[in-house]
Amino acid sequence: MTQQDDFAHRLTAILDAGITEMDAVTLNRLAQMRRQVVTGGQTLSQGHGVLALLHRHAFASAFLVLLLALSSWWYLQNSQPSFSAETDILLLTGDLPPNAYADKTFSQWLEARTSY
Repeated sequence: MTQQDDFAHRLTAILDAGITEMDAVTLNRLAQMRRQVVTGGQTLSQGHGVLALLHRHAFASAFLVLLLALSSWWYLQNSQPSFSAETDILLLTGDLPPNAYADKTFSQWLEARTSY
């Protein structure tokens, strides 16, 4: 007999002795859980709450993934791009001073200039 077999026999003896000391209510609950696991009922590892709901219902989890993908796409489509450093460099090094772009008549001048 190997050392592992000896350990397994001692552990089995301790667990069997523990069963004889349990009350009837605990033994019935353990037997009920064993039957539930053997017959394919809900196991304890599935838990409760939203994650267990998503685990049990594939449609809900697929809907959640689709909802997250669509909301990410919508956010990316509707977010304004930030001005980059290149835009600042072009603005500051261009022919016109920066305050010329803020002038109300600048757009009129630009339209008149591009019309021909």
